[in-house]
Amino acid sequence: PGPGRRGGARPNRTGGRCPAPPTVHTRHVHVALVQIPTSGHVNPTLDLIAALADRGHRVSVTTTPAWAQAVRDHGGEFRDMTPGMPPDVDLDHPPPALLETAALLARTTGGLMGPMLDTLSRDRPDVVVHDAMASWGRQSADILRIPRVCSSATFAVHPRMSASPSGLLEADMR
Repeated sequence: PGPGRRGGARPNRTGGRCPAPPTVHTRHVHVALVQIPTSGHVNPTLDLIAALADRGHRVSVTTTPAWAQAVRDHGGEFRDMTPGMPPDVDLDHPPPALLETAALLARTTGGLMGPMLDTLSRDRPDVVVHDAMASWGRQSADILRIPRVCSSATFAVHPRMSASPSGLLEADMR
């Protein structure tokens, strides 16, 4: 084992290597993961789901049915977010302009707040890990006084936008 590790690394569900869990007894927790249901947001969390599940933690993942099998394959429990999704929202094909995306997420949050509060109230987790853009997860955790952690996928700037904040707004004005 390397410095600071107990035991050796072992293969995880996706074939990568992760450190062996500590030998001390750890209380198992329920982690509720609230995501934006797109590959750039879900894929980076799959190894996290597997690592938590491999250590005996329960991970419930709120996303769309398109991701249900991947969630289950990595040891998570799928929770369907589509019942609260406004019918005109297509998160797989967001608008190219940042301000339009913000409006889309605001409509999505409005539709998902009630179902998210119900889900978290019925099956209360020890912690909510929410995507930085999934404000329904953040707000629901705050309302229910559940500790929360924000996760963030890397933001890739569209070629039509400059890297400056004013360029981001200019792209929205076009």
